[in-house]
Amino acid sequence: MTLKALIVDDEPYARQDLRELSRREDGVNVAWEAGSMPEAREILSTAEPDVVFLDVQLQDGCGFDLLPSVPEATDVVFVTAYDQYALRAFEVNALDYLLKPVSAERFRHCVARLSRQRPPSNTPDASAAPVTWNDRILVRTGARREFIPVARVVAVTSLGGNYTRVGTLDGCWHDVRRTIKEWEAILPQPHFVRVHRATIVNVDHVERATKQLGGGLHLKLRRLEEPIVVSRRQARSLALTSRTS
Repeated sequence: MTLKALIVDDEPYARQDLRELSRREDGVNVAWEAGSMPEAREILSTAEPDVVFLDVQLQDGCGFDLLPSVPEATDVVFVTAYDQYALRAFEVNALDYLLKPVSAERFRHCVARLSRQRPPSNTPDASAAPVTWNDRILVRTGARREFIPVARVVAVTSLGGNYTRVGTLDGCWHDVRRTIKEWEAILPQPHFVRVHRATIVNVDHVERATKQLGGGLHLKLRRLEEPIVVSRRQARSLALTSRTS
C-alpha cells in the first residue's frame, strides 16, 4: 500500500528534499504540502493523509500545536534540526522522527516502519524507557494530542485493561493506552508512588493527608476534587507525615 503523505515545513528546500526522497521510495506519495500552520490546518480540515511529516519549528508556530488538527488514524513523523529537547520527547514516547538533513537510509527506514502493520507511531509504546522529571509525555483527550511535562502530572488512575487516566495541574484528565503497571515502571521515583492497586500519585502535589479510622489515609491532591484513598499498609510506606492531619 502506498502511503499518502502531507509535508508541513516552512522551508521550501526542506519540503523539496522530502519530496525527492519520497520519489525514490515505492511506499509513500506526497499528496499535499504546507508552508504554514494555517495552510496545514486548511488541508487537514478536508484531507486524511496516512502520515504527516511535521516540522517542529515553524515561523508561525510550533509543530506540536498542529497535533489537534491531525486525524486520529494519521501517523505523525516529526522533522527537526537541532532541538535535543524535542528528540528526547520523541524517544521517550516512542514516536518516529527525522533529523535534518534527512538521509535516504533514515527516510527509507521510516517509510518501512510506517508501512508495516503496527499501532500508530503516535501511540506511546508500552515498553518505553523510564522517564525523568524533566521529560514530557504524550497524552490524548479525544482527538487532541499534546506533550505534558512529567512534573505537571498529579495522578494516574487505572481505567481497567490497557488504559489509564492521567490527571494534570490544569485540572484535566487524559486517557492513555498504557497500564498502571507500565506507568509505575517508567515514572521517576521518589516523586511518584503507587498508593493503590489502581492509582499512582505525585507526592509533590499532595496538599493534605488525612488519617482515617483503621490507619488509612485520604490524600488531597492539588487541582483534583476527589481525595485519593490509601490503605493502611500502603500509608506506612509514604513519607507524608509532615502533611498529615
